[in-house]
Amino acid sequence: MSPKREKAAVPVPQRLILGCVLAFTGGFLDIYTYLIRGGVFANAQTSNLIFLGLRLMEGDWPQALNYFAQVASYVVGILVAGVVKRRIGTVGNLHWRQIVIFAEFILVTIIGYIPASFPPEPVNVIVAFICSVQVASFDSLEGTSFATTMCTGNLRQMGEHILAFAVDKRPGALRGVFKYVAIIVSFVMGAVIGTFFVAEMQEEAIWICCYTLFFVLSYLLVMEDG
Repeated sequence: MSPKREKAAVPVPQRLILGCVLAFTGGFLDIYTYLIRGGVFANAQTSNLIFLGLRLMEGDWPQALNYFAQVASYVVGILVAGVVKRRIGTVGNLHWRQIVIFAEFILVTIIGYIPASFPPEPVNVIVAFICSVQVASFDSLEGTSFATTMCTGNLRQMGEHILAFAVDKRPGALRGVFKYVAIIVSFVMGAVIGTFFVAEMQEEAIWICCYTLFFVLSYLLVMEDG
């Protein structure tokens, strides 16, 4: 199959370019909340569950409630993405993923107007929601699972593809290694560039994600409707 036909065979939402841009956005959001919104990783619900248990044992109910709210918001985001997919599907010429990205764009824009001095908890709840909607809406990369807002599963997939290439000699495995390396590097670059822009722009740095989300939305609009 020619590269052109191979690309055409991949569903638009599963294409590598979108995965990389969304992973960049995920890394950016993570470092943003860590540096300027209370020192937490809004994408990392495993750590939030650990801290929830810790605060419960310490009897720190306000902090326990804070971590619970972030976890709950993440779950709600998963549910919302599922409902949009199943119940809405399309609105006019908009497909459901386009609707999700547009909603992300609006929320990210609003967050940039919230001062850094504002209590971080409500902002982190919103970011957790954004990340969960994104990860639920874009969970496949050229036919295999991946995540745009965390890297543990992507590292596992990369390792499995390295094994498939080096030991099993499986056709196409090297392509799998490349695509997961690209996703992981994009995530890290989001954190690196996010660090720079947070230092320069403070709370408004999150607006950089508006550009990446605008690219994703434009790509979906052109390629899915074209």
